[in-house]
Amino acid sequence: MYHSRSESCIRLKKELSELFPYTVRKRERINDWQFSGSRSETPPEEGWKEISAGYCWDEESFPVWFRSSFERGKLEEGERLFLRVVPGGESLVMVDGRSYGEINVYHQLLDVTRFADGRRHILDVQTVPKGLFGTHLPGPVFEVAELLTIDESVSGAYLDFMVAIDVFEATKDNLLAEKLLKIISACLSEIELPRSTEHYFKTAPDNPTLFGQQRYGSVNHLWHSPDFKNSSGNELPEEYKATVMSARNTLNDSIVKLREEHGSSGSVQVAGQAHIDYAWLWPIDETKRKIRRTFANALRLMEKYPEFVYIQSSAQMYKDLKENDPDLYERVRESIARGSWEAIGGMWVESDCNISSAESLARQFLYGQKFFEEEFGIRSSVAWLPDVFGFSWILPQIMKEAGIKYFSTTKLKWNEKNRFPLDLFRWRGLDGSEIVCHFFDNPQGGYNGMVNPEAIIGTWDNFQNKQIYNKTVTTFGYGDGGGGPTDEMLEYYERLKNYPGMPSLEMAPLQKYYENLPKDSELPVWDDELYFELHRGTFTTQARTKKLHKEAEDALYRLEVLGALLVEREGYPIERARKLWEILLHNEFHDILPGSSINEAHHQAENELGEVIAESDEISGGFLSSRSDGNALFRTVINTGCFSREVAFSDEGDRCLRKSDGKKLASQKTYDGKSVYSFSEKISPFSAQVFEYIDEKVERHAPDGNTVMENAYLIVEVNADGSISAYDKMLDRPLLSGPGNSLYVYKDIPVAWDGWDIDHDYARSRKKLDASEVRTIESGPVRKVVQATYHYEGSSIMQRYVLNASSKRLDIETEIDWHTRRTLLKAHFPVNLLSREIRCDLSAGHSLRSTRIRNSFEEARFEFPAHRWVEVSEPGFAVSILNDGKYGHACSDSEISLTLLRSPIYPDFFADEGRHSFTYSLFSHDSTNALETVAEAESLNKPLVLASGSVDFGKDCLQISAGNLKVLALKHSEGTGYVLRVAEVEGRCGVASVRTSLPFERCWISNILEDKAHELPVVDGRVQLEYRQFGLHTLIFE
Repeated sequence: MYHSRSESCIRLKKELSELFPYTVRKRERINDWQFSGSRSETPPEEGWKEISAGYCWDEESFPVWFRSSFERGKLEEGERLFLRVVPGGESLVMVDGRSYGEINVYHQLLDVTRFADGRRHILDVQTVPKGLFGTHLPGPVFEVAELLTIDESVSGAYLDFMVAIDVFEATKDNLLAEKLLKIISACLSEIELPRSTEHYFKTAPDNPTLFGQQRYGSVNHLWHSPDFKNSSGNELPEEYKATVMSARNTLNDSIVKLREEHGSSGSVQVAGQAHIDYAWLWPIDETKRKIRRTFANALRLMEKYPEFVYIQSSAQMYKDLKENDPDLYERVRESIARGSWEAIGGMWVESDCNISSAESLARQFLYGQKFFEEEFGIRSSVAWLPDVFGFSWILPQIMKEAGIKYFSTTKLKWNEKNRFPLDLFRWRGLDGSEIVCHFFDNPQGGYNGMVNPEAIIGTWDNFQNKQIYNKTVTTFGYGDGGGGPTDEMLEYYERLKNYPGMPSLEMAPLQKYYENLPKDSELPVWDDELYFELHRGTFTTQARTKKLHKEAEDALYRLEVLGALLVEREGYPIERARKLWEILLHNEFHDILPGSSINEAHHQAENELGEVIAESDEISGGFLSSRSDGNALFRTVINTGCFSREVAFSDEGDRCLRKSDGKKLASQKTYDGKSVYSFSEKISPFSAQVFEYIDEKVERHAPDGNTVMENAYLIVEVNADGSISAYDKMLDRPLLSGPGNSLYVYKDIPVAWDGWDIDHDYARSRKKLDASEVRTIESGPVRKVVQATYHYEGSSIMQRYVLNASSKRLDIETEIDWHTRRTLLKAHFPVNLLSREIRCDLSAGHSLRSTRIRNSFEEARFEFPAHRWVEVSEPGFAVSILNDGKYGHACSDSEISLTLLRSPIYPDFFADEGRHSFTYSLFSHDSTNALETVAEAESLNKPLVLASGSVDFGKDCLQISAGNLKVLALKHSEGTGYVLRVAEVEGRCGVASVRTSLPFERCWISNILEDKAHELPVVDGRVQLEYRQFGLHTLIFE
């Protein structure tokens, strides 16, 4: 081989490119276009105006519509008809009123051969002035529309040679490469094409190596280029075409012979996909248009290529399609029934799996699988989350409980530090549940992969567990912004299925891969979370979205608990509640909840989540009103949590309260004019207490001037810089080894992904903030409040240290007006103990993470997710940091830091700009387990519910003998009866007695899909629940 392989490829492709112009026999313009700027989702019935090519349309008002018609008689044998239209943006093409295909940068030609039937067909094109990835296309122009008659035999020959050249370029078998070069060169030499200057000049605009940006120059980019004319097509004379067909036959015969000498190396199963982000660089309304365009394209390809299999997740997307394009939806349903379309994943959307709570993840599968079952008659067994930014350790049991046996992603292949060591394995969850996982690594696009030799060979080479199984998987199709597979990808697949020296290819649903795994395969086990070594900033970015999401989760919990305890099923608005859940769930999509979408998407998310909270509370208020006597002299306080707690709450009134036995609640006026009350007696879980207003005003106490706070449990001193020292009086030791709650800012400029990442070396720019003012603003019998104020680079921070008289917990209420860019804000707590591990709340159990760096994997986990608390401990002493809506944490040795805010500039330049309000807390105790911390975190996050009048609520409506069982849900079931879901949060097994005041006669253990597994005996109104370590347990009462 005289030339290098890359140089030989260039030469071969340049020689082959001379054939490409002859793939298009004829180009015919489609004229007589009409335009409508109606912004509708279906073609308008009126308001059209005549336009012609070159029409400029308004980019601010979209989508727009273009309409024309075409008529083409029957094609000659070996011809196909394609539509090329350039309307000025991403487009849906409808033919005769039905969604048919799409036009975008990757799908520029649309096969319309089926409409070459001698009849006139109406062509409607819906267009937005945007690219696939949300890029704005200013000054959109309707450039051209034409029909292309394609010579299938010439086009097929071109692709045959192109695939052979690509294999030659990609193969690592040097002997095979030598043979292919010889074969390809010899066959190309056989081809004779017109070479007169006239012919060459005419075909030049269609030659892909002559126009555009080329390595060795382009004839249309010269100082003064020739005046090339637009091509009207190039029909290849028969005498030349005969040489092409002869060369093609010789090539293919030679390839068949090569198979005997160079057999397949392994096997790769493939399927098409599009991975449509439910929101990212575009808002949800545009996603719904992307769904129509992409799904129409997939169905068109199925009709053209019967072997084609397409996989698509997300019940929400199917629901959107059902509402927006019922005809297209029915065709999708038919393809699912045929088996050519795999409805995969079993989730409502491809959700975030770090920030969503355990119950939210359970509902993702409950409502996703329910939709699949009702609409398609199936349940998915494969969780498909190719682009999610890490996976909580609680996922395996949730998946298994939802009927999921298998799990695939590609995201961990993005790890910035360590290559994830397994591709085919069992993932063991926190409770011991296991699911089978397969990860693949297509070097050309990952999950949005190509089907070409480099992609297939690379996918096979990257498969790390070939010793277990000789087959891996890849998906193909343009994605993120939708689009999906192309005709060319399917043509490549047909040619590469059994190519010499290549892994063999099989088109099949992903589920088939797992089902065909040898039953005796000894798969390695990964017994840990699937931590993603990138995108750590998504634990914090767009903090308002995260806070509202968490408040919406809490509001739905309250709605369901109160609905179960106060309202019969006939009076419970189950469809309305389900719709609220669906809104919450689609906002858990992995670019919405993590904070990596554009401003418009987060603005919409915050509005929607706010509406979920408001509507949930309105419904809950209605339940309470229906059971209240309406007497304004009484105030009912309800504990909807699963731990006993002190009665402490704030209210708008200004009168004192007392119990029915005459005992008065301690009270005081707050700094902002409210009243705060406390009572020494505890309120049981799922119980209520009624208090009576008395004719005595709540007293306002003048704040003292001292910034030391003390009660029976703690002494806290607020320093002049705003930091604190804290002393546990009961344990007789300081909580902190240095100033606590020290606020630090860091320059936050990651390597690549602004909204997603925190750089490993961010701490180099650490700068401490000092308070400009510290003063006591409230003190009295109930609590004391000291306020610290900070200012930094246009932002202001106000923190109120709140210590209640009867509490072991110091709350740090924080209000920030944030106007600083590319800055990370953290609160640091150097804890006064030596701990080599930190407990991290997962919302249903906890994990232990190292506080040390002993290897590169621990080094990469410098920022990690946790839910409502983290804790370090030694025997007899534990210190916890609690929060009501933060997720990003770090711990080095015994210094805990809580990440409060970020301010990236892409993809939302003003991410986190404006006001934020949240609370985090310092808490200490003497226990060796985390139960006290779990209970205190619930107290912070689930405030007592207040109701006017005396509410007929009952007492001890739910009693669980084991304090380590946390209630995740208590609700009306999807069928009949009630559902109780609990999680074991301490890490031990046992048996618990469960009793409820709900009317029931029988009780079953079920999964999270509410399928009954086995019945539990009911004895004296109680059932005995055998629970497992960190297990989720669901009971149905009927």
